[in-house]
Amino acid sequence: MTEELHLPLTSRGHVLIDAPARVDALLVGFHGYAESPATTLEALGRVDVEGLARWAPRGLHHFYNRAGEVVASWMTRFDREHQVELQVQFSKALLDAAAERYGSVPVYALGFSQGVATAWRAAVLTGLRVEHLFALAGDMPPEVASELAVQPPVPVTWR
Repeated sequence: MTEELHLPLTSRGHVLIDAPARVDALLVGFHGYAESPATTLEALGRVDVEGLARWAPRGLHHFYNRAGEVVASWMTRFDREHQVELQVQFSKALLDAAAERYGSVPVYALGFSQGVATAWRAAVLTGLRVEHLFALAGDMPPEVASELAVQPPVPVTWR
């Protein structure tokens, strides 16, 4: 008989940060599938706003692409409920760390492709306030849609 054993583990989240000396707002960019946070941070750098800190978290599942670079994804369907829970924990820890560093500055979330679902989870499921969500080339996950039925919406720009 085949069985599956689940082992409790701890992990570490990684975030690339570009911040000025005085931070008035935070933009968190969640990358797409098989991308690197460095790519996202570079793109966020094009947002020219004085006092804006830019954070680019790395997806929780790291792997090598064909060029040998370390890239990441946010999750797969395998063990989906647990993966969603990990993403929410990671996003909450990330937003808590930002609040510790910068106080109560406005937080904006941007997701690209697979990162859109993660940005939605950060904005809705962490219990922390996100001022606005920018969703580029991705979808709202079902657990967020059901949560939005019972709480105020998050302002969002879809593209």
